[in-house]
Amino acid sequence: MNRVIILLIVVVFLSAASICQADGNLEAKLARLETEGSQSTAAEKSNNRGKSLAERIDEMEARQNQMQKVDKGMDTRISKLEGKLRTMEFQLTNQQSNEAIITRIAKLESKVQVLEVQSKMPQVYRKSNSQATGATCKSQPDVRASETETHTSLGDALAIKLSKLLNAPVPEPGFEITADYLGKYVWRGQNLNDDPVFQPGVSMTMGGLTAGVWASQDTTTINSQNGEFTEWDYSLDYSGDVPLVEGVGYSLGLINYHFPSVVGDTTEFYWGLNFDLPLSPSFTLYHDIDVIDGTYAEFGLGHSIEKIAELGPETPVGMDIGASVGWGSASYNKGYWSTDESKLNDLALSVSFPFEIGGWSVTPSLNYVTLLDSRLRDTDTFSEESEYFFVGISAAKGF
Repeated sequence: MNRVIILLIVVVFLSAASICQADGNLEAKLARLETEGSQSTAAEKSNNRGKSLAERIDEMEARQNQMQKVDKGMDTRISKLEGKLRTMEFQLTNQQSNEAIITRIAKLESKVQVLEVQSKMPQVYRKSNSQATGATCKSQPDVRASETETHTSLGDALAIKLSKLLNAPVPEPGFEITADYLGKYVWRGQNLNDDPVFQPGVSMTMGGLTAGVWASQDTTTINSQNGEFTEWDYSLDYSGDVPLVEGVGYSLGLINYHFPSVVGDTTEFYWGLNFDLPLSPSFTLYHDIDVIDGTYAEFGLGHSIEKIAELGPETPVGMDIGASVGWGSASYNKGYWSTDESKLNDLALSVSFPFEIGGWSVTPSLNYVTLLDSRLRDTDTFSEESEYFFVGISAAKGF
């Protein structure tokens, strides 16, 4: 019995010892695990810190690259702005130089005008010289210097004006050919041919000067001159704008009328004005300086519409409306109408439809002409009628 108890005590003691030893081992394992866990946590934190630092470095490098690009863009913009600034400075310098030159030219021109006025008033000029001669000796060199400067300024001004004339562009000549086919030839109310006529012309223009030749050809036997040119007109015209008057133009010239089948020619001198106003009013005065020795005046109105229809996508058709009234002096009407009274002679109306095709300006037209005075109608030696309606077509090409 005692042996059993002792054996149990021994077993219990061994069990307790083994348990203590297991607890010690377990604690050691736990301590080791804790140490390893702390080490792994520190390593993990270190890795995370390394990753965050690398990412921040990458972000900073990316920002640095972006800032470098921005700096390059700013440098480019600054270079462009500097170039523009240099250009503006150069233009400003040139403008100031041009203004200085213009100012100097204006001063020279004013001095020239003063000298021109002095040359037209010799007494005043001599008085000025006598006063200068009566001055003290010290003032004489200044007078000579002033005269030298004046002569030099005059020479500069003349040189500048001559340079302007020599450097002025010479206008190139322009040429135009025309061809008209009309149902009648009615001129200032006179029915010169009651049948169709063909009327060609050619002109040359240089600047405001125009020289032209025009002819009329019969196409029927109504005047027993079928195919013959019954009239040749030679004209010289100069047109331009009236100086110092805006919107007013002028023209003046000569017309020589040659009739091959009739003995004797005649010549007219004319001048006219046109106004940039509604309905484009114009006034022209023709004075015969040869056979008739009379005057014919014409007052005209007109209006143009650029487009009223289309013949094609690029061929617009316009419309021109014209009206004119003619007046003849007593000597003019005596020469042409066998009546020695001044009258309102004729009224002419026309509607035309111009368009461009193949480089030619083509203009079909409707025309109406009537005599206004009953005495002219009674004495009409050209036709028994006094009202004329006819159509026509014109073609013109410039080169």
